[in-house]
Order: sequence, then structure tokens, then C-alpha cells
Amino acid sequence: MSDKDVEVLKRNVDKILNYLHNDEGTGAKGLVSEVAELKKSFSEFKIKYETSQAVRKATIGAWATFGGFVALAAKWVGSLIINHFHF
Repeated sequence: MSDKDVEVLKRNVDKILNYLHNDEGTGAKGLVSEVAELKKSFSEFKIKYETSQAVRKATIGAWATFGGFVALAAKWVGSLIINHFHF
């Protein structure tokens, strides 16, 4: 390999490393930092989504239970009324 080939390889490796790591001069984030930030952001989103789904399911369950009690109470009141009017 000639010195020219080695210099081209060094420039190319430096270019790749600039894409991967943060550029302190411009403040631009590198790919490694961006992926880590996206991973953290996605994890937070996933936790919030799962929590909201759990709350939604619990709310639906509570309303279903309440509806069941109302129906049971209505049946009981209806049976008292019907038994009261013995024909």
C-alpha cells in the first residue's frame, strides 16, 4: 500500500468517526448519541402508553362492574314490585 492509499483510508476512517461521535465544534450529535437518545425516548413513550392502556382497561372494568350492580339492583327492585302485585 502506498502512502497515498493510507492517507485516503485515514481520511475515510476520520469521516466515519465524525458521523459516529459528537462534533464538539458545531454541537451536532453523532449517530451513537442520537440512537441512545431515541432509545431512551422510545422507552419513555412505551411506559406512558402501557400505563395509559392499563388505566383505560381498569376504567372499563370499573364501569362494567358498576353497570352490573345497577342491573342487579334493578332486578331486585323489579322482583319486589312484581311480588307486591300478586295477581
